Amino acid sequence: MRDIFELCARGITNREECWMLWKRKNPGRDEREGPEKVLFYIERLEQQRPLDKMQSQEERDRAASLRSWFRSVFCPTAAP
Repeated sequence: MRDIFELCARGITNREECWMLWKRKNPGRDEREGPEKVLFYIERLEQQRPLDKMQSQEERDRAASLRSWFRSVFCPTAAP
């Protein structure tokens, strides 16, 4: 996940381009499936690595920021 975030943050690619590539790789699949899988993965991460169990504040801040970015920027249409 961090790699996609970094590529987008550095302007190497963007959200639209990533989803276009996902559609090309997964022809015939429902467009909602990709973002739903990403959000499912984030939820699983939150269960396996809750922020309050992380050692440092810096690590908690990075994880919270990354999770939030995927929900609000990368997959906003799939968010509940």
